[in-house]
Amino acid sequence: MNPPVTMRVVRIFGAAYSGSTALGYVLNTNDGYFFGSETYRLLQQFQDRRKRLTGDYKYPVCDMCGHGCPHWTPALLREIRARRADSLELVYAAFSRHNPAVEVYVDGTKLLRFYDLVSPGKNLVSVKHPLRMLASSAYNDGPKIGFATRTFEAMRLEISRDRQEFLIYAAKYFNKLIRTYDQILTQVPDRHVCRVDAMHENDMEGFQTLSGYLGLAAKLDPRDFSRFPVHTLGGNRAPLWMAQERQQGKTVDHPRRKYYESAQSIGDWSLDDKHALLFDPDTRRDILGLAAYRTACALLEYDPDETRPREAAIVTQPV
Repeated sequence: MNPPVTMRVVRIFGAAYSGSTALGYVLNTNDGYFFGSETYRLLQQFQDRRKRLTGDYKYPVCDMCGHGCPHWTPALLREIRARRADSLELVYAAFSRHNPAVEVYVDGTKLLRFYDLVSPGKNLVSVKHPLRMLASSAYNDGPKIGFATRTFEAMRLEISRDRQEFLIYAAKYFNKLIRTYDQILTQVPDRHVCRVDAMHENDMEGFQTLSGYLGLAAKLDPRDFSRFPVHTLGGNRAPLWMAQERQQGKTVDHPRRKYYESAQSIGDWSLDDKHALLFDPDTRRDILGLAAYRTACALLEYDPDETRPREAAIVTQPV
């Protein structure tokens, strides 16, 4: 008989480019916490879909260690695959059996449809200002939406030149954002909303509030998360590059170095301003005039005329 699973779970909900990966890295600094990043990548349904779309069927391995990871061991991954695990709860149970020292598993899956809300756990909602999320989405998904280049300067010119077409994309993006967060805020009553840009700008006070929600004796401090071992399975690579450089003691050659070095940072915790790089004043004015944009800001409690969120926007729901 398998031993009982005593590991607790913290679930991170949210949209893509909402700051969830950096938030998980910060939680990973707490003793007994383990950030597994986007755990849904291990599910059979995700693997089957990937195989149908690309012909590629391959389970992810640890971003830092590869196949030699002491946590995501070949034996654990074989067990998950052999059992055709199609729920995150089965993955958590298998992980806990193989890693009894882990007390709290932090899952950055984000997607509501994969989580079992009936099972016990803590729920975090990761979000940034809608204008910030639009800029990140447009940049990272540029080839999918027709941009021929990956430089900020050239994309800014393309967006300005084809402004009306971009505004159609922006309106669709904000409507999707509204649906995503409306479902999360409606269906997840016990939650803590982490407005990660506000947490950056309020001298880290938001992390003290988050510590209280999670019942942590020590206050979280994101200034130094790269010195802690990390064993993620995908997601935003920027924190990973930072951790690799810190732990390997050498520079990691990656395409975003110049940009990330220019980002506003408090230690390891960075806040980028892609929106300022991609949207000229006329484009910004037109985005701010979209009805869907104003609705998204109202739902997420951000000032639509400012990228800096209101102080009161950091919300903790009662447990």
